[in-house]
Amino acid sequence: MDLSLLETLNGYAARHDSFFEDPLRFVTLEAPVLFIVLLATLFLASGKLASRNARHGVVAAGLSAALALGIAQVVNHLWARPRPYVAHPGDVHGRGDDVGRA
Repeated sequence: MDLSLLETLNGYAARHDSFFEDPLRFVTLEAPVLFIVLLATLFLASGKLASRNARHGVVAAGLSAALALGIAQVVNHLWARPRPYVAHPGDVHGRGDDVGRA
């Protein structure tokens, strides 16, 4: 299933290089930071900084994110398997030394 999904998405990316691949590269590399900045901006702009409940909510959200990341890492180590683009490097469009780098 992984390989067929890789082939489907990779084939689409090969045919629509700048339309499909560039926005996805941006999302995977930059969006997490921009999302955190956006949330912080909205939190500060709404004047919730003085609210005790809002501060507790921010701490709870941060702890939830850290817990989710920790669980994902544990599952990753328990069920380690090569990703399809690693297991089949010759089948991947654009696979080269720049993979994983901006």
